[in-house]
Formats: sequence, C-alpha cells, structure tokens
Amino acid sequence: MTKSFLQALTRRLAAHSPLRDIEFEFAPAPQEANANIGAERLDDILTNLIEGMAGIGVKHIRIATEVSPGHVAIRLSSRERINPAAFGKRRLDLYNRTLGWLGGSLECSQQAGNAELLIRLPALQAV
Repeated sequence: MTKSFLQALTRRLAAHSPLRDIEFEFAPAPQEANANIGAERLDDILTNLIEGMAGIGVKHIRIATEVSPGHVAIRLSSRERINPAAFGKRRLDLYNRTLGWLGGSLECSQQAGNAELLIRLPALQAV
C-alpha cells in the first residue's frame, strides 16, 4: 500500500457524509508492497465495506496492512461489536468471488467479540 493510495482513500471516505463522524486509524505495514489488484477495484471494495461498517453504527475503524512474502493483507476492524451478518451474505460472497478471481479472498472472523474483515491478495511481482 502506498501512502498516496491511503491518502486518496481517506479523502474519498471523508467526502461521503455517513463517514464524516468516523474516527479512522491507519496501521500500515513497515514495508511497502503493491497488491495485484487495480486501485479502483480495491478502492470500491474497501469503500463499500467501510460504508457498511458505518451503516451499522461503527464509530471507529482501524485499517491495517500486512505484508508477507508474496501476499498483502488489509484488515478492517473496530472497537465496537460488529456482526458480519449485517453486511449481507450476498454482498460478502460477491466481494469474495471478485477477490478470488485475482487469487485473493475476503474473510470474516470474530475476535474478542468483534468481527474483523480481512482482505488477502497476492503481491504484485516486481518486473
């Protein structure tokens, strides 16, 4: 994730009224890597997931990136309780299929009473 991408995402999210009152926390991975996905597609998926979190009353969203050999992960979590069912199975299945076509996935897990959404993608290989 590049710093400019995170800044652009922050500006886009701030422009949407349901997200104006959300406190965002960014925890970028110490090393930089690019995911093998178009920026617009990733932006759409992240924005929709974040808007969904805002729609169910979340007031704090933490976005963390993780880099491991060959992979990039984006973790969305909150201090508030999140029920993954509130996002709708069809929506989550669509995102998982879209990411799957690119060799990635979307996982929902319960952690200490809260749900986390984890996007896993292959890293873009350097040429």
